[in-house]
Amino acid sequence: MSERTLIIDTDVGVDDALAILLALANPAKCKVLAITCVAGNVELSRVYTNVLRILNHCKKLQIPVYQGCNRPLVQKTMHCTVFHGQDGLGGASEKWPLPTDDMEPPKEHASVAMVDMVQKHPGALTLDWFENWVGGPSLTAQLVRAITEHPAQRQREVLQREGFMSCDLIAMASVLEPSLVTRCERHPAWVELHGTTTRGMLVVDRRPSIKWHHGKPPHVEFLLRFNIDGLKKLYAQMLN
Repeated sequence: MSERTLIIDTDVGVDDALAILLALANPAKCKVLAITCVAGNVELSRVYTNVLRILNHCKKLQIPVYQGCNRPLVQKTMHCTVFHGQDGLGGASEKWPLPTDDMEPPKEHASVAMVDMVQKHPGALTLDWFENWVGGPSLTAQLVRAITEHPAQRQREVLQREGFMSCDLIAMASVLEPSLVTRCERHPAWVELHGTTTRGMLVVDRRPSIKWHHGKPPHVEFLLRFNIDGLKKLYAQMLN
């Protein structure tokens, strides 16, 4: 598989941190051109320092980090600290030291930087196992265990089942190793932006593919099944 060029847009976030770690652990499969930050799981300043902590740990401080929007364009600001902790890293951010050098963020806005980079690179751009996975001796394994402890507990409380789910981590895995996806479907889909209760939800049209009034082709790919053994192997390599 040829190397992919990535711009990682993030609101770190535990699952975001895991996805970034996975990308940085696979330099033969992807080149991280830059990381852009936006407020979301936590406030923008936290997202920015969380990214710096990850890059410092991975010795990848040469990757530029850009700051984007510090609030939603329309709705009021809402963070997700109930799952990600107040610091966005499950309350374990202090275990990931910041760089010793003063890291001033670039003055260029993340959206502008993203456009520039795209123009310069056209067309490029289970619980037992989980416990064993984060129970390894490496420093990265210890840090991953620290940041996932809080969201894993919250998932057990909310979903009433054991295990750990990390959406961004599996999304990054599917980019690095598309062959791990064993079943996928394409459907038209939209993000609902006007509702009160449903705002932010994804509306998927799964009706048979005949011409509906919206005229939207099946443009979103949904990944439904994965090679679990392959995922475990890829995740294990991340913590070596």
